[in-house]
Amino acid sequence: MRGVPSFFEAFRSTLRLLATSMLAVLISGCAGMVQRFDEPASANQIPFTVEPVTPALVASLAQQPPAIPEIPPGTPQLSEYVYRIGPGDVLSIFLNQSLFADTRTNSVALVDRVAESTYVVDSDGRVFLPLHGPLRVAGLTPGEAYTAVRDALARFINQPQVNLRVSEYRSQRVAVAGEVEKPGFFPITDRPMTITEAVITAGVKPEGDLRRVVLKRGEIDYPVDVFQLLQSPDFGQRWVLKDGDVVFVPRNINKVYVLGEAPNRTEFIDPYTTSLAQILVPSDQRGTAVLAGANYLQAGTARPGSIFVIRADGNQARVFHLNGKSPESFILADRFQLASGDIVYVSTREVTRFNRFIAQILPSLTSLVAPVFVIDRLDQVFSND
Repeated sequence: MRGVPSFFEAFRSTLRLLATSMLAVLISGCAGMVQRFDEPASANQIPFTVEPVTPALVASLAQQPPAIPEIPPGTPQLSEYVYRIGPGDVLSIFLNQSLFADTRTNSVALVDRVAESTYVVDSDGRVFLPLHGPLRVAGLTPGEAYTAVRDALARFINQPQVNLRVSEYRSQRVAVAGEVEKPGFFPITDRPMTITEAVITAGVKPEGDLRRVVLKRGEIDYPVDVFQLLQSPDFGQRWVLKDGDVVFVPRNINKVYVLGEAPNRTEFIDPYTTSLAQILVPSDQRGTAVLAGANYLQAGTARPGSIFVIRADGNQARVFHLNGKSPESFILADRFQLASGDIVYVSTREVTRFNRFIAQILPSLTSLVAPVFVIDRLDQVFSND
């Protein structure tokens, strides 16, 4: 058995040599993690330039939204808007005198409002009144229809007391389609419906683009920046919709990609108002973080001094470097306007990279070193013998 320990000794030396060599190779790979961000790109890669984020740079990159287009011809004036009755509308007509008096008792009974007050305007634009018969009301305002009904019944009733209103609006409607929560048709009522109201009522999805809304009126498409209308003093109240209008909300094609130590995601943006700070620290309207890991800048794993925005510029790339070590730097981040296609990258601290690297290679090292400990134990057993 004396030859056995020498065998174990040789095998143990070989394993130790393999483990040491593997560790040296793995650790040598760590050297690449400290490569400078401003070193030239490798061959066949896109060339880039690195520019620090300064107030002058932020001002030069700012883009202004296009001007709001003129209102399409034929749009009703808000101050002159009136609703005109059409086929399909339901009218409620209240009459305080009986249409059929009881001549035997000389009493006058009130009309049953539920049974006799509802009239649907037919396809010819008429309603059928008791005693009178068909009466055309299409094209009339509710006030004009009231006068027509009163005059028609005056031939049969002395000084009729009439009240008329539109109980259901069915003759006119607009459609809202595209990236909205509730696509469909919406009735036009006695209250004018604007394009902003129609979009808000339908509910825009997160991927909807309010900058490129299209108003289809007849055979013509009118581009409308609804986002800007919502920010305007009159809230887009002059953009009154007409019967048959179609409002289409397209999908937003403006998005940025967030990589690195920040929560990785693709986020839709507005190319004129979304800032770098909004992407770095996403929050809801109450200012509450809305993404898991949104406090990564305080967690110690990110490198605030190395925040980059990578933007394509022809056949090369511009890399904007924000040093976010101080809170004051986020004033610049809040003013830095992102563009569609930007890549926001937050670097990782070197110690974080090393810890993650060790965590990845630890199973491999354990599998290599474990046999060495087994050989040592066996060698001790044989030595004691």
